[in-house]
Amino acid sequence: MSASTSPEVPTLSAIVIVNVGENGISRVLVSFKANGFGTVRDGFAEKYPQMKCETSDTKNRMGAGFDQIRCTYADAAGNELALTKRAGRVDDSMLMLTTPAYRAAAEQKSAKEKKDL
Repeated sequence: MSASTSPEVPTLSAIVIVNVGENGISRVLVSFKANGFGTVRDGFAEKYPQMKCETSDTKNRMGAGFDQIRCTYADAAGNELALTKRAGRVDDSMLMLTTPAYRAAAEQKSAKEKKDL
C-alpha cells in the first residue's frame, strides 16, 4: 500500500444478527480476517477515542505464539462494542455489538447451563 492509496477494506467472512424478543436487534457479530484488524480498530478508535485495548498472548495447537488484542467501548446506555483480534481462530477477528439485555440473557443462560451440570 503506498501513501497515496486508501487502506484495504478487510474481507468479511460472516455476519450474524440475533434478535431477542420485541426489543429488536440485541447483537450484531461481524467476523473478518485478522490481517484487517488494524484497519477496523483504527476506524473505531477514531470514532470512539475512549475505546480501551488490551494485548495478550495466545497459541495455536502447534504451539506457535500470536498477539491477541481485545478492544472495548460502552456507551452511556450500556451498549457495548467489542473488537477482538484472533477470535476463536488465529486467522479471524471479530466485531461484536451487544445490548445490556442481550448480555443479561446470555449470563442467565450460562448460569442455567452450569446449574444443569
